[in-house]
Amino acid sequence: MFAEVARLLAASSPDGSSFYSVGLDHKEAYRQLRARNDEVCRCVVAEDPNGAMRFFRMERLSFGEAAAVTHYNAFAKVLASVVRLGLKVPLCQYFDDFAAPCRSEDDKVLADVLELLQDILRTTFNPEKTTQGRAFRHLGLVFAVPAEAVSISLSGARKSGLVSRLKDVLARDSLAPGEAAALAGKLGFASTALYGKVGRVPLQPIFRRANSSSTFVGFKLGEPLEVALNWWVKVLEGDPSTFQRSVPVRAVQRGCAIRYVLLTDACLYG
Repeated sequence: MFAEVARLLAASSPDGSSFYSVGLDHKEAYRQLRARNDEVCRCVVAEDPNGAMRFFRMERLSFGEAAAVTHYNAFAKVLASVVRLGLKVPLCQYFDDFAAPCRSEDDKVLADVLELLQDILRTTFNPEKTTQGRAFRHLGLVFAVPAEAVSISLSGARKSGLVSRLKDVLARDSLAPGEAAALAGKLGFASTALYGKVGRVPLQPIFRRANSSSTFVGFKLGEPLEVALNWWVKVLEGDPSTFQRSVPVRAVQRGCAIRYVLLTDACLYG
């Protein structure tokens, strides 16, 4: 969606204006939502010597609560919609992260958005994670907005962290479902920087382990999972340009050479 918005902005700017982006992070996102009095969650936290139960009363939305993700995202989407309708700023939203591509001449976008969200709607955003510039980071990915294309790449820190974690799992020859779920999520988001659907096949064994209800001792990897993890290590340690792609925001001019790249999911075969 971010790239598509930048594409539309470019189409409406025949003079060839350049772009920058603004990024916002909703502070303590779930905790900003109050629970209704008749739906307040009570959790047992202790039992005193007399047998009386002690409860913790949760007056705000809890991350682990049923449907918490759905409830929070409904609220976050409303915030983004208010900004889009009220300020005509194409704000995109992914959970508690918000970003918008902007034309260089619109230099007051960030101040206007923060005034609406914080001063008027009374929500809070992390000042240390508020960004403005040609690039912004989100979950290990770097989104750059030059004049002609949106560039998406995997940061060096995230790449090295993933390689270290994968090698640790391979050395242990063990992967529990909970750890597999976290690893699959990180690798799935990292694959955003890959062209097409490359990486989907090596993700399948990791997701199968994450959804496994088996209680066998040690959670040994097995051949399919071991092959998939080794593939990810090989790709992450390979050519840096593999995890970097660009999405043009302007139409290709006639007469320009066009390079076609064909990628398939037959990555584990041969």
